[in-house]
Amino acid sequence: MTDDEPVRTERQAWKVIHGSGKQASAIRRWLHTDFEKMFSQGHRTSLRELAAEAAKLRHTGETFRKTPGHLVGKIHPAALDLLVEFGVDYYPRPWKKSKPQEWKLQPTNGGCAADAQLMLRIHNKGSSKPLMYIEGLAVGPDVPPMLHAWNTRGLLSRKAYDWNHYSSAQWSRYLGIAFRAEELEHLQRLIDPNPRTCPLLFANTHYPRIESEVHRILLARPGFVPFD
Repeated sequence: MTDDEPVRTERQAWKVIHGSGKQASAIRRWLHTDFEKMFSQGHRTSLRELAAEAAKLRHTGETFRKTPGHLVGKIHPAALDLLVEFGVDYYPRPWKKSKPQEWKLQPTNGGCAADAQLMLRIHNKGSSKPLMYIEGLAVGPDVPPMLHAWNTRGLLSRKAYDWNHYSSAQWSRYLGIAFRAEELEHLQRLIDPNPRTCPLLFANTHYPRIESEVHRILLARPGFVPFD
C-alpha cells in the first residue's frame, strides 16, 4: 500500500494509523489532539446535547449539518428524541490486543448495522456473557456525526465494541440504545417478516412501526429512569 493509495478497508486504515513509521505516529498525534479539542471532558463528554440539536433540526424538516460528510437526515425525528431521552453514553473498547486486522473476517464499509448484528450472532453462540446490539450516534476527529451501530456486554456496560471502526474507535464518542438479541429480532419482525439485518432507528420508514414497542421494552427494564 502506497502513501497516496485510497484507504477502503479497516485493515488498510489500521496499517495507516497504527503502523510504526513517522506518518502513522503523526496521524495518531493528530487524532489525539483533535479528540481533546472536540471533547473537553474526554470520554466523559456526553453526546446528548448533540442528539438534542439534531432532533430539533429534524423536527423542522431540516437535515442535521454539523459538519460535511455523513448526515442525520434519514433518521425519524422521534428516533432522535428517543436517543435524547433513553440514550446511554459509551466509551470505546480498545482493539489493539485483539489484533482485528489479522482476522479473516473483516467489517464492511458502510455496513455497521449488519456488522454489529453479525458480531452479536457469532459471539453469542454458547457464550455466558452475550453481547447486545446498539444503535445511535458516533462522533470523532475522523468520524463526522453519523448514525452508527456497535455492541456492548449487558445493560450495565458502558463499553462500546465498535468492530466496524476498529482502526479509530478509541478516538470516538458514542450515544446509543442497547437491545438484547431477542429484542432485536422481535423488533425487526415488526418492521419486516423477513428482516435479515435491517436497522431499527436509522430509516424514516422503520421507526414509526416499532416506536410504541421500543418504549414498552425500555420502560420495562428494572430500575430504568429516563434522562431528565
